[in-house]
Amino acid sequence: MTQRMELRQRILLQTEWRDEHLIWIGYVSPKGYGQITITGLHPTRHTYQVHRVSATILAGHPEQLFDTSLDTSHLCEYKQCISHVVMESHADNMARSRREFCVNGHLRIEDNIYVIPSTGGRACKECVVEWRIRNSTISPLGKPDISP
Repeated sequence: MTQRMELRQRILLQTEWRDEHLIWIGYVSPKGYGQITITGLHPTRHTYQVHRVSATILAGHPEQLFDTSLDTSHLCEYKQCISHVVMESHADNMARSRREFCVNGHLRIEDNIYVIPSTGGRACKECVVEWRIRNSTISPLGKPDISP
């Protein structure tokens, strides 16, 4: 069995289909991306992002794995999805990331953008508020929930 076929089997054993997405259920980095350790592609054992491996090696373009001029872009916004990924220039990736709506369907306009203080990243304000309500004691009205 070739190394590419063995790698494909290793990856498929650590994925599952959810709707139309092939989701990585193996190790996930603190940033939310699936990772896999591979020997033989690099002089030493090396850890790679699974979506990049999927978009390059499994798609038949192993030379792109080390091409630093190309970004791996998720077409579906799910960081652990390995079925909706493409290799493209950084400029194209950034243009793609500036979509009209967030993944939950909220309009992306300047008034609805939250800048994450620690990273400078951008997030949908409506999603942030919804997350805070689900994961804290903030009531939907924005006041602390003091009920027992």
